[in-house]
Amino acid sequence: PPLREPRYSFQFQFKYLEDRCPKDCPVELVKLTFACLQFEPENRPSMDLALERLKIIYRDVKSDNYKTIGEAEEEYK
Repeated sequence: PPLREPRYSFQFQFKYLEDRCPKDCPVELVKLTFACLQFEPENRPSMDLALERLKIIYRDVKSDNYKTIGEAEEEYK
């Protein structure tokens, strides 16, 4: 299905993507992805900020210090 439909004012359908994220994906990476997909450009992070956040995510993943989507879902049950 299209991810940006006219009936939703062409806004990205986050639930569609969220349901398809691997359970071992870092939560912060999903948050950054969603931020970058905001419909209005002014609501998206700058490239400098996105790069900085990616560096932090990389560092955390490399040191095995991050929460996964699966772990976050378990906490909210």
